[in-house]
Amino acid sequence: MPDVPDEAWRRLREIDAWWRALPSPDGADVAQTEWIDSIPANTWQEMQDGQATAISEIRADAELMTALRAVAREADDPVELALLYTVLRDAVIDYQTDPAAIAGDPRVDWDARTMETRLSVYLPEGTLLGDSGDSGDSGDSELPALDAADESARELTLIGGTPTRFPGLADPPGSEFLLQFDCAVLRRAAGHEGVARLIRENSLPRQGVLQLFYAAGRDSLTTPEVPGGGTTLRHVSEAAVRRRAPGSAAGGASGWPMVLPSFGASIEASPRAREIVGELQVESDQLARSVFPDENFDAEFARNPFTARVRPVTRLFPLPSPGFELTSAELSRLHVQLPLVEPDDAHVLFVEVAPSHALGDLLRDDERLHVWLRRSDVTNRRYVDVVTFRKSSPAHPRP
Repeated sequence: MPDVPDEAWRRLREIDAWWRALPSPDGADVAQTEWIDSIPANTWQEMQDGQATAISEIRADAELMTALRAVAREADDPVELALLYTVLRDAVIDYQTDPAAIAGDPRVDWDARTMETRLSVYLPEGTLLGDSGDSGDSGDSELPALDAADESARELTLIGGTPTRFPGLADPPGSEFLLQFDCAVLRRAAGHEGVARLIRENSLPRQGVLQLFYAAGRDSLTTPEVPGGGTTLRHVSEAAVRRRAPGSAAGGASGWPMVLPSFGASIEASPRAREIVGELQVESDQLARSVFPDENFDAEFARNPFTARVRPVTRLFPLPSPGFELTSAELSRLHVQLPLVEPDDAHVLFVEVAPSHALGDLLRDDERLHVWLRRSDVTNRRYVDVVTFRKSSPAHPRP
């Protein structure tokens, strides 16, 4: 293991010392929440302030941070790994709606000038049940059904399954339903400056629903003669959404696959920074999926938080995941099928669809589906002309 001065370890363990200084719980069977509730507020605040000061001092020491990164690559003690992770990671949590600030954080060991960041909408899908199928409640646990007339609380975002039905609007022939995004999510979150900027810069709709359909096995490379490679992206007006078919409101049993949208960072950098960008993307996916219990991930995280992984998350308005950037053939096809007329126009990755149990075998574990538009079309809310690429990671090229 790399040589780290004893003083460095002392400063690192000072973080844990504040936690251990709290009063011990009375009895072995006391639940952690009950124990925390029993601690006086001033004692708890003193612990948090002490930890925050110790962490800030370590992060401000660039030489120490470099040494600790080397230690983290070879450490195997769970307690030491947890302390190292506390100091070295989770920048994405502190800047959840301000991803531009991530590049300047001391936890990101890379030149900020070589990184591009963007706020994205994450669409984690899952259930409120743990891997054991036990939600932790006695009896049948259900979410309260929403009143279909209460549009302020509706949530129609879906991945896989059956799309919401709207009057006079049929599914595109020969296509599979991929996802549906309720634009009310943007309206409800518009009070956050980062989200407001995302809406403003892209003229995104805050009403209605976006739906995405996919012709399985096709894309703009394999079937360039078919518009969008067989993929259809459409915006359903708010008026049509309010006339949706009965039973198309959100709500249902906790075991029903649901999507809980959130906001987080997307990051892209030069190939030399791919490892760092990959780490940040993993942390962003973990943050998005933290709303769903996952006992397997929790156990893996307890053993080594640096190697624990969750399934990738589908994102709207993202930057490509590391290893899934445009190839030269895709870039050429993009310019042929979506030519840029205005000098300030550009191509925009509108959605990166990740594999999901809800999508069955439409995408392999090592695949992503990318849907591209012109920025001008996004700004003018024209979702007709799209280019789609079904992509595999470099380690698993498409057959």
